[in-house]
Amino acid sequence: MKFHLDYQVPKAAFQLEHRHSLLLVGSCFTEHIGHYLQSHKFNALCNPFGLMFNPASICQALQRIINNTPFRDQDLIFHQDTWYAWEAHGIFSHSDKSVLLSQLNDSMKLWQEAILTANYLILTPGTAFVYRHMETGLDVANCHKVPQKEFQKYLMTSEQVVNAFSEVIIALHKLNPQLEIIFTVSPVKHLRDGMIENNLSKAILIQAVHELCYKMPSCSYFPAYELVIDDLRDYRFFETDMAHPNKQAIEYVWKKFSKAYFSDCTEALNQRIEDIVRATWHKPLKPDSVEFKKFKEAYSLKCSDLVREYPFLDLKHELAHFSM
Repeated sequence: MKFHLDYQVPKAAFQLEHRHSLLLVGSCFTEHIGHYLQSHKFNALCNPFGLMFNPASICQALQRIINNTPFRDQDLIFHQDTWYAWEAHGIFSHSDKSVLLSQLNDSMKLWQEAILTANYLILTPGTAFVYRHMETGLDVANCHKVPQKEFQKYLMTSEQVVNAFSEVIIALHKLNPQLEIIFTVSPVKHLRDGMIENNLSKAILIQAVHELCYKMPSCSYFPAYELVIDDLRDYRFFETDMAHPNKQAIEYVWKKFSKAYFSDCTEALNQRIEDIVRATWHKPLKPDSVEFKKFKEAYSLKCSDLVREYPFLDLKHELAHFSM
C-alpha cells in the first residue's frame, strides 16, 4: 500500500558542489536544510540576523547588507532588561548594548564578503503576514514579546512580495552577476494566524515566488512546501504542535533536495563525509583500548585522504577529534 505520493522532483538545471559557496535566508526550515549542508561540509552560511519569516524582513536584512548600513543605537530596543534589534531574531540579544551592536555588525561584514563570491542563495519565506511597529513604522523581523498593541499586522500582496524580492535580486546581481537564487516556501504552518489565514498567506508566497521564477532567469523553485503538504500529507510527519515538520519529514525533503541538485559524484562524497561525521559521535567503552586506537587511526586516514582529494573541504574538527 502507498501512503504518500513519492513525488519525484525534476533534476535542476545546475548542480551544487562542495566547492560552491551557498547562502540561506528565511524561516526555521532554512536552518534545517542549512544544517544538513553544513554537516556535509558544504560552504554554507545561514541567516545573517537570525530567523526571518516574512519577505519584508528578508529583503530588509539583505538590503542592509548590500547598502553597507551598520546597526546603530537607534536600531535597538531595551525590553525586559535586554537589548534587541527589531530587524533581527532574538538569538541576537544581550544585556550590553555595545556587545549586541558588535555581534550584528560583525555578522553583516561576514555576509558582505560572502555575497561577493557566493554561487547560490536559497530564500525561504514562511508567511506573508508582517508586523509593523507603529511608533517607528518599521516592519519587524521579531516582536521580542513586546505587547501586540504596539504593532499593526498586515498581509502582503503577491505584487508587494514580487516587487520586494525583485529589487533585492537586482541589487545582488550588481554585486555578484553570477548568483543563482533558489526559492522555497516553508512548509511550517503559522497556525497562530488561523488555518484559513495560513493557507491564504502560503498561496500568496507561492504565487509570488513562481512569478519571480518566470520573470527572472536567475531564479528557480524547489518544492519543499509541496513535498511536506502534498506528498507526505500526513500529521505523522509533524511535531506534536502540528505545525513544524518533524525530523523524518526534514530528512525526506533533504533526500529529494539531494536528488535534484547533487550529481552522483557529490552524493558519493556526501556519503563519505557522513561516515566520518557519524564516527565522531562514537563513544567507546574503553577509550584506551587497542581497538579504539585503531578505529581513530583509520578515520584519521579517511579524513586525510578526503582533504588530499578535495582541499576545499574543512575537516579540521574531525581531524582534531581523531588525533586526540
